[in-house]
Amino acid sequence: MTNFQKIILARAMSIALAGVLGGCLHDDDDDKKKVDDVPIEPQSTTLNGTIVKGIFKFASVNIYSVIDGVVSTDPIATATTDANGQYSVEVNYQGPILVKSSAKDANSVMVCDIPSGCDDGMGGTVAFGADADIPDNLELTAVSISGGNAISINVTPLTHIAAEIAAASGSLSATKIAEANSKVAALFNLTGSLTEFPAIDITDPAALAAADDEAASNALIAAATYSAVLNEGIELSDLAESISNDGIVADAGTGGAGIVDLKEIYEQADIILQEDVYVNSTVDLSDIQSEVDSAVILAENIGDVVVDIHPVSDAAAADIEKALMMIADIRNLGTSLMLEQKATTFADEMEIAGDLLNADVDAVATAMGYAMQAIIDTRAVIKDEGTTTTSTTHMVTMVEEVYNPETMMDEEVDIMYQGSSVTVTVTFDSMNNYSVDQSITGVTVDFTAMIDVAIADTSEEVGNVRTETTVFDESFTLSGTASNAYVSLAITEGSASVDANIVSIRTETVINEGFQDEWDEEFTGITITFDLAATLTQTAMVSGEDEMGVAISTSGNTLSGDFSFALTNANADLLETETDAMNCIDGSSAPMNCTSSSSVDFETASISFNGSMSDGESTISAVISFNAAGHGYTHTVDESDCLIVTTNCEEEVASEETAEAFLSGSFNLNLTLALAGISDETRVTLTGSRDGLNSAEVGAEIAYDGKRYDISAPIIRTMGTGGAEDEVSTTVTITNHNNVVMVLMEVDDVLSGTLSVGTTQYATIDESVGGITLVRFENGIIESLE
Repeated sequence: MTNFQKIILARAMSIALAGVLGGCLHDDDDDKKKVDDVPIEPQSTTLNGTIVKGIFKFASVNIYSVIDGVVSTDPIATATTDANGQYSVEVNYQGPILVKSSAKDANSVMVCDIPSGCDDGMGGTVAFGADADIPDNLELTAVSISGGNAISINVTPLTHIAAEIAAASGSLSATKIAEANSKVAALFNLTGSLTEFPAIDITDPAALAAADDEAASNALIAAATYSAVLNEGIELSDLAESISNDGIVADAGTGGAGIVDLKEIYEQADIILQEDVYVNSTVDLSDIQSEVDSAVILAENIGDVVVDIHPVSDAAAADIEKALMMIADIRNLGTSLMLEQKATTFADEMEIAGDLLNADVDAVATAMGYAMQAIIDTRAVIKDEGTTTTSTTHMVTMVEEVYNPETMMDEEVDIMYQGSSVTVTVTFDSMNNYSVDQSITGVTVDFTAMIDVAIADTSEEVGNVRTETTVFDESFTLSGTASNAYVSLAITEGSASVDANIVSIRTETVINEGFQDEWDEEFTGITITFDLAATLTQTAMVSGEDEMGVAISTSGNTLSGDFSFALTNANADLLETETDAMNCIDGSSAPMNCTSSSSVDFETASISFNGSMSDGESTISAVISFNAAGHGYTHTVDESDCLIVTTNCEEEVASEETAEAFLSGSFNLNLTLALAGISDETRVTLTGSRDGLNSAEVGAEIAYDGKRYDISAPIIRTMGTGGAEDEVSTTVTITNHNNVVMVLMEVDDVLSGTLSVGTTQYATIDESVGGITLVRFENGIIESLE
C-alpha cells in the first residue's frame, strides 16, 4: 500500500466518522427547528406526483389534512391519475398532509412490476410489464408537509410503510412524519426526500437506466419490497408494524416464513433485473446490478440481527436550518484530524503485517499451487491411461520455473531456466477424488479436490486441411489448508466450472521450396464460474524493522473472504499464419514472415469479493462488486513479424472502441469501518460506472448515525479536433439525508455552485479573492466551507 493509498483510505474513514464526533456542534433548540403541527394561514399550494406500484393508471387520489395529529374525515381535494400515473391538484392548506390512492372504477389499472406476475382476479396471471386491475383492497399512502409552493408527493410502497410507521407513533405530527420518512430512507440508504424521488416505471429498462442512482434505487427497492411482502403472504401494513415494533432483520436465514428481511428484498430486486425485458435489452444496468449484489452480501454479513435504523435528529427542521446544518457538517467532516490519524495508524499496522509476512504468504500459496497442479497432472494421466484402480497414488515431479529477463537483438525477451524440483504424491480413487497430504518446500499441505471433466473430440482431414472439434465441460471442487510456522491459508470451499466449444483448423500449403502453415482456432460459448472462500491467519508473532530501522512486530492479523468470478458467452478467434515456419523458431536469417490475428468478445463478466481485515481490535469489512458488458465490442489484435537477412520489422495493430461498440462497466466498493475507540460503525461506499465511450461517473456515499451524504460526479469527455486536447468536464453534486443539494462546478479554475433544499435554492457558492469558498444565503447569512 502506497502512502497515497493510505492517505485516501484514511481520509475516507475520517470523512465517514467525523460526524459522530461533530454532532454536539449542532443547535439543539427543537423549538427553532420543528415545523408547527397546526396549519397556518391558508395559501394555495399545488400538489403533484405519481402513484407507483407499478404505475397506477386512472386511479383515485384523495388529499387529507392532518390537524393536531388527526386525519380529516373528508378529503380536502381529489384527483385522478392519468395514463402515466401522474396527478396534480390545488389545495388551500398548509401543514401535515396525507395522500391516499386506490382504484377508482373499472378503468383503473396498474402496470405489473412483480417478477412472478400479478393476479388478474380470475385465477390467471398478468405478465410482468402488462396492465392488471388494481385490487379493491390495495391502497397506497404517503405523508408529507404541504407548504406555500408547489410540492411533489409521490406515493409508493415505501412511502406507504413510512406513513404507517408515522401513524403507529400515535400522532401524525410534522415531526413524526419527517422522522418516519427519514427512517425508511435510512433503512435502504437512500439519500434525499422519500416522497420526492422521481417516479419510474421499472418495467421499462430505458427509464430505469436514465434515472439518477437514488431515484433508480428507490424505484427498484419499492417494487422489490412489495414483491417480498407478497411472497411471505403478508401486507405492507404488516411489514410496517413489524418495523415499528421490532425493527427488521438483515438475514433471517431459513425458517423465516412470514418474515420479510433485507436480504429477501434485495434478492427480489435481483430477480426483477433478471426479467427478459432487462436481459434482452441493450441498456446497461451493470451499476444497478453491482449495488444490488453488494446489498445482498451485506445483509448476509449482518445475519440474523435486527438492523438499527436511526431517523436523523434534524429531519423536522426548517429547510433553511437544514441547509445551514449541511455547511456545518461539511466543515466538521473536513477537519477530523484525530480520526484520520487513527485510520492512518490502522492502515500502517496492516501494511507492516503484510510486509513482514510476505515471504510466508508466498510460500504457503506456492505450496498450495503445487498441490493443485499435481492433482491436475494426475487427472490427465488417469484420462490418458484409462486407470480404473479404486485407490492408488501417483508421484508428480515438477520443476520450479524461474524467469530471467535478458536482451537479444535489441528486444527484451524472457529466458527460462530451471530451479529445484518439487515432488508431490497424489492419492486418488475412481470417484474423481484426489488429495495431497504432505510437506512441500517446508509447508504442510492438506488438500483435497474432486474433478469432473467431460470432453468430446471429433476430427476430420480433407486434403491439406485438418479440422478438430472439441466440446469441453469441466468442473471441480476443492478445500484444504497450507501452513508454516507463521501463516495458515485455509480454503473452506472452492469450486469452478468451464464450458466451451473449440474448433481448430490447420491448413498446410507448399509454396515453392518452402511451405505455409495456417492455424485457425475458434472458441465459442465460453462460460466460466469460479468461487473461493478462504482465510489467511497469522499464527505467530513476526518481528522486523521499518525503513528507519525501528523495531516492529505484529500478531493476530486475519484476512478472510469470499471471491467469485463469472464470464458468460465469450468468444475468441485465433488465426496464425507462418511462412517458412522453421525460421520463426530458430531465428535464422532465411526469409520468413509470421502473421497472427486474434479477436475476443464477451456478453457479461462479473467479479465480487466479500471479506474483512482485522488486527484483533479494529476491523475493515469490504464488499467489492464489478460488472462489465461487451456492447458489441470485439477486441482484435493484428500482428506481423518478419526477418529478411538483416532487416527486422514488427507491427501490431489493436482495435479501438467506438461510440457504437464499447466496453461498459461499474464497480461498487463498500467499506464498513469498526475502529478501536469509535463506538458507531460507519459505512463508506465508493462507486464508479462507464456507460459510453466518452461518459462515466464516480461517486461516494458516507453513512453514519442516521446521516447520509451522497457524492456524485458525472464525467463527460469531449474529443478534441484539429490536434486540440480532449476536454473533460464534471459537476460534483452532494446530496444529504435531508434532501439538501449542493452543486459545485469549476470553470477556468474558479469554483462556483448552488445550495438548495428540494427545488428551492437558498444560497450561491463562489470563491473569494483569497481563495476561500463562501456560501452566500439569500437572507444575508454568509458561511465558509473551510
